[in-house]
Amino acid sequence: MITTLGSMGTFAEAGLSECARANMDCMPGFGTFLFLFLLTLFTIGMALAISMSATLAIVLARPGVLRGALWFVAVWTAPLLGAGAWFLSERRRAAGSLRGESGGEPPPDNLTTTVG
Repeated sequence: MITTLGSMGTFAEAGLSECARANMDCMPGFGTFLFLFLLTLFTIGMALAISMSATLAIVLARPGVLRGALWFVAVWTAPLLGAGAWFLSERRRAAGSLRGESGGEPPPDNLTTTVG
């Protein structure tokens, strides 16, 4: 749309308002960009949540300094693979200790048993 303002000359209206009036796609590819941007944010958020969850599980399991440090490195360098490996190894270790297999750690010394 062209507007004349007295002696100022002629100004042309431009921008998104023209696109909206003409019902045009003025930003081709914006939908794809927005989708990929939101997908990236979601993926980063999930990776952080999974890494934090695995980190908390490692701290609570008290695996030892060296083993814990290696698991931290694995979890934070490859969040999905590292956390998945941690949870699988802990699940196997817990299942082995339930079956009576040695999990590599001796039982606590302060265990008391009561015979009823």
